[in-house]
Amino acid sequence: MVVKKEKDILQHLLGIERAASELVLSAQEEADRRSEESAQALRAIFQKQYETASKEIQARLATERQDFLRNREEELNQFKKDLEGEEWQRERFNALCQKLFFEER
Repeated sequence: MVVKKEKDILQHLLGIERAASELVLSAQEEADRRSEESAQALRAIFQKQYETASKEIQARLATERQDFLRNREEELNQFKKDLEGEEWQRERFNALCQKLFFEER
C-alpha cells in the first residue's frame, strides 16, 4: 500500500510538472506572438513616418533647387550687365598688360 501511495504521489507530481511545462511553453509562444505583432506594428509606423518625411524632404529639395537656379540665373544676368557697363575697364586692362608685358623698359 505504501508503494502504491508513493507511486501515486510521484505520478501526481509528474503530472503537475508536465502541466507547468505546458503552461510555460504556452506563455512563451504567446509572448513571442505578441512581440512579433508589436514589431510589425512598429515597422508599419516607422515606414509611414519615413515615407512622409521623405516626401517632405524631396518637395523641399525641389523648391530649394528651383530657388537656387532662379537666383543663379538672376545673378549671372546681373553680372553680365555689370561687365557690359564696364567696357572702359577692359580697355584699360588691355593697355596695362600691353605696357607691362610687351613694351621695353
